[in-house]
Amino acid sequence: MSDALQKPTGRLHKTREEEADRCLNHTEFSKGAAALVSACFLSVVFGVPLLQHIVEIHKNQELRTEWKPESGTPQPRILPQVYDVFGLLPKVEDLSKAKGFWGYWSLIPSGESISAFESKLKEESVLTKSLLSPAQATMTGWLGVGNEKAYIGNNGWLFYRPDVEYLTSPGFLDPAELTRKSHGIHTIQPDPVAGILDFSRQLKQRGIRLIVVPMSTKPMLEGEFLSKTLAKQGALQNPSFDEFEKQLSQAGVQVFDPTPILSKAKLDSGLPQYLVSDTHWTPSGMEAVAHSLSQEISRTGDLPTIPDPKYTLSDVPITNVGDIAEMLKLPKGQNLFPGQMVTTHQVMQSNGSEWEPDAKSDVLLLGDSFTNIYSLEGIMGWGKSAGFAEHLSYNLKRPLDRISINAGGAYSSRRALAQQMARGVDRLDGKKIVIYEFSMRDLNEGDWKLIEFPNVDHGPKITPIKKPTLPVPPVQKAPIAPIGKPTSSPVNSMSKPGATVSTGSQTPKQTGQKPTQTSTVQTHKPPTKATDPNLNPGKADGLVITGRIAARALTPKPGSVPYKDCLIALQITDIKGGDGTVNAPNIVVYVWGMRDNQLVDGAFAVGQTIRLKLTPWGSVESKYGGLNRQELDSDESLSWPSFWGELKP
Repeated sequence: MSDALQKPTGRLHKTREEEADRCLNHTEFSKGAAALVSACFLSVVFGVPLLQHIVEIHKNQELRTEWKPESGTPQPRILPQVYDVFGLLPKVEDLSKAKGFWGYWSLIPSGESISAFESKLKEESVLTKSLLSPAQATMTGWLGVGNEKAYIGNNGWLFYRPDVEYLTSPGFLDPAELTRKSHGIHTIQPDPVAGILDFSRQLKQRGIRLIVVPMSTKPMLEGEFLSKTLAKQGALQNPSFDEFEKQLSQAGVQVFDPTPILSKAKLDSGLPQYLVSDTHWTPSGMEAVAHSLSQEISRTGDLPTIPDPKYTLSDVPITNVGDIAEMLKLPKGQNLFPGQMVTTHQVMQSNGSEWEPDAKSDVLLLGDSFTNIYSLEGIMGWGKSAGFAEHLSYNLKRPLDRISINAGGAYSSRRALAQQMARGVDRLDGKKIVIYEFSMRDLNEGDWKLIEFPNVDHGPKITPIKKPTLPVPPVQKAPIAPIGKPTSSPVNSMSKPGATVSTGSQTPKQTGQKPTQTSTVQTHKPPTKATDPNLNPGKADGLVITGRIAARALTPKPGSVPYKDCLIALQITDIKGGDGTVNAPNIVVYVWGMRDNQLVDGAFAVGQTIRLKLTPWGSVESKYGGLNRQELDSDESLSWPSFWGELKP
């Protein structure tokens, strides 16, 4: 039908639906064009999966040819990994054991398992591996475009998006912001003041002083490399930081801000204090902060005099490519962002060995990747025994205890401390000072869950410490709730409307919500007593068991975080084997979730029965403890026996 013969609609303008109907129903194609379009469509729909099958089967055949039974590893499969989807379904024996509606309901694959499976398929697909890196190289090299996590700056400098958003976002203590974050899809406790004051209160009950060290982020000090208009702005800051510092100081919590120290070091030396393609600081910047913090600690006179351990320094040059460059997923051997050489200063003990943390020290450092960067050589690639803890110990002239985990500075290191105490290891015993270091971006995006630290039984001679009164914000603790789920207990943000700091960055947006609105605070309370799982660590080393995955932590998407390696926690139940060595209904097993920005957790689906070789976590914590670690959303898991696990055939 021609347009001239169409009946008029009586309206001057047509809707989108009418326009679409007109185009689809009144457009003619030649037979050749129709055949070509259909062929292209079918080749994409069926050709990509077919190509994926051919590539994977060929690769698996090669791996099976090279496989040896004595290697102790499972025999490589032939079928592509897409068929692992059947592993998400419950087995016949699981169906036979299920009782009632909820028994069968628990066998349904979880959304987390399905999401993890889909992510692995995407990351391992032929198209992703063959097209993503070349496309990103073209976009970055020719157009100067980064990706969803990495911004391209001037002169080859790279910036991590959450670091920039810390400056451009509204104040992190803005009541409307706290409300929005606490009522999102993934609810969190967004108020850092509430989380830190609760932590300080519990430390004061034990006679321990807390020093908070919020670590400056890269764009705060190196803004001129992000935008030339920021060259004369000085150090940038989020509008809520002054209020954050004020509230903690009024409650008796010391805040040590490294920003002025790094600004002065940059002005005096004329050199940047952060790495070109990495999120972290240079060795010289880190050492300047460690020196100033040690002077501040010494000035207070809280620590007794001890013999000088006589640490020495050793110069070690290191060349490496930064973590932000890794997030761009450029082709191997790329030269857009070459390695940067820095000189680290290893801290050596008097006997010539490398510095080691001392659990008996009266100073404990809780840290994140800013603490780890020059300590975890095989993981972060910037050397070893030359990090923040080492140099703080060197300047204090005393041993130091350390718990530091990449990522999650708002929560992970505190949780690791609570986990050890729940299992009977009192890392706070004998401590006089706890230094809590975390990235300032965690003030804006971190989950500041409240954690109640259990008392560790030291024997009948220990007299309980009376709890002194500490002025804190009006926080009402809720009943014990699973981690990651909101409670109904509100907390006032204590931030005053309109209290902002001029930074030269984007000003807070007006949300139109009243400042009296509140955010949700979650209280996470591990068992008050360490449980005794009757575990013999010596016998458990190398133990092989079979168990069912009752729950698992989510693996971050490769390239979404500035760490290329990640461990995930599994809850293993229905444990069999091991001659009764593991006498506990549930255990926590840490396994690789991501290595070198590649997902490796496809075999770990909720409900799946697996065979694992176990090693007590305490035996490998010095090797893997600093890695980015995704934990279970369960308070009870704090007291379960924990292991390092490897799949067995």
